[in-house]
Amino acid sequence: MIRIILLFGFLNCLRFIFAEVAPNERMQSILDNLPKDSLRIDSLNEWALQHRYANLSLSISLAKMAGELALKSNNSEGYALSNYRLGLLYRMKEMPDSSVWHYRKALQNWQSTENAERIVNSLNAISKVYRMQGSYDSALFYGYKALEICRLDNDTANIAKSQTKIAIIYELTGEYDKAAEIHANNLELYKSIGDEQGI
Repeated sequence: MIRIILLFGFLNCLRFIFAEVAPNERMQSILDNLPKDSLRIDSLNEWALQHRYANLSLSISLAKMAGELALKSNNSEGYALSNYRLGLLYRMKEMPDSSVWHYRKALQNWQSTENAERIVNSLNAISKVYRMQGSYDSALFYGYKALEICRLDNDTANIAKSQTKIAIIYELTGEYDKAAEIHANNLELYKSIGDEQGI
């Protein structure tokens, strides 16, 4: 909890610092004043996400820095998160092979820690990249793997989300009956958990 409060405090300070100093100098100044590598890694990963629309190249550099520091300091969670961020950033840069490679690295890390939520997110992210490429069989493969984990955890909300992603793939392949069946099932799932947005 303290780590989160410190991180948000530093992130809020960025508004004032960004106006005065060039990006590399201001970020380095903040990083130098953070007491632990774990906070530096968290900050770099957060900055990578925050800057993705304004400066994709900077975001990629920040995520790489986070990954390097995480490896150096044996921070497997930080390393996995930096790879997950890089997967997203390379997908945005329309570099699907690099995107999938980084998502898989994140997936490997999170599988070793048995973090089901992160595993599902990684599998769905890989599925999305393949879907965007038109590689629907691969997209379905990873989508169903994510769904299987959600079912094992009896995670109704993520079952519905994963099934929705699978239904979209079926729509893209022209298998409208399968997609409609999944959407109908999802409607019942969303109702059962009271998710108005899903309905």
